[in-house]
Amino acid sequence: MYQRFSLNQPVSFRSATFLSRTLKSPSIPLRNYTSNQFKLKPSFEIALRAACLQLMLARWGLETATKLDFAKSNEFKIDDRRMRAFESITNTALNGGLSESLTEKEMEMLQKDPGTWEYQDFSYGKFWESLGKYIFIFQTCFYKLCILAWMLGRRNEIPSYFSSFDRVLLFQSTGILPGDSKTIDSFINSYMSLQAKFSLEDTILKREIDIAEIWYWRARLQVLLDLKDQIIKEQENKESGNEKKSNIEKIIEKELLKKNVPHSLRSIIKNSKGVLESATKRAVDLQLLSQSDTEDFDIVIEVLDDQKNHPNASSKPAETTIPYNKLEKKDHDALMDIAEARMMAFAWTTGKLDKWDPEKMLQVGSINPLNILWTPDE
Repeated sequence: MYQRFSLNQPVSFRSATFLSRTLKSPSIPLRNYTSNQFKLKPSFEIALRAACLQLMLARWGLETATKLDFAKSNEFKIDDRRMRAFESITNTALNGGLSESLTEKEMEMLQKDPGTWEYQDFSYGKFWESLGKYIFIFQTCFYKLCILAWMLGRRNEIPSYFSSFDRVLLFQSTGILPGDSKTIDSFINSYMSLQAKFSLEDTILKREIDIAEIWYWRARLQVLLDLKDQIIKEQENKESGNEKKSNIEKIIEKELLKKNVPHSLRSIIKNSKGVLESATKRAVDLQLLSQSDTEDFDIVIEVLDDQKNHPNASSKPAETTIPYNKLEKKDHDALMDIAEARMMAFAWTTGKLDKWDPEKMLQVGSINPLNILWTPDE
């Protein structure tokens, strides 16, 4: 039995133009890093965005707890203590120096009456659905905050793309108490001084962006693989019981044309096995993936067994690896969310994204862009 992600969110087929820009570019020789020079936003701007995200996550926590309580009892009423917590977060947003840094959508959500967030509010920035239909976890905001905290020197490393991390430690790393504007001032002011400026070595930043690129690319490729599998299954259902089978390659090509999938993506779908193996091998050669297998990206998972609660059991669960493509769809969706969240944080801090808006990510095909390495040899 495996411990896996808990996402159950469908991934829609993205716009053809965006997928084409993300997945297909001319092939170039193998190299270690791209030659782009990044111009990062000032540290205090990154700190302001991190503080805004932390406020949003604090409000999300209160709204989630309130939704749970309402689900348990229709007679539930928000007590004075929780109401004060709601009010302190709102006051901090309005009077704590962040009002100019919060997006219009974020400000609108923070100003809503306590316990009145709706579906679209919980799903802002995408979400993980967990613990039933009343909880929509602001999971991607944690991953964005994690990247920003790392870039500000508040975290030593970025967690792997298939593991969870301690959210409490992430919150503590900034020193911010969402209801105390003084802690936000202290956090922001620590990046206002030139002497306190934190800088990243260019090669380290490039490597982390390269890693973000490959997982972003792999998540996008899975959309195409799922589309191909869907077409094959639909055709198999139509031909169930028939001895004569149609040419599946022609069927796939025909269905992709119906869906207006461009030629470049149809070529990737047709040669998906070779494309994926080529991409994985190059990622391994560049030491962006720590694995020996070159057929697909490996996902490390914990193995749960009957000995877990045994008194002599190891405190650290055993681990095994599963190829990305062998995961369940909900796990693919979870990895998509993680990859998109981290790419958005990198895109914004490097100026590829001019505004903190998830919808604008449709315009960002890459940052370095490393994905030009991810095409099969011609």
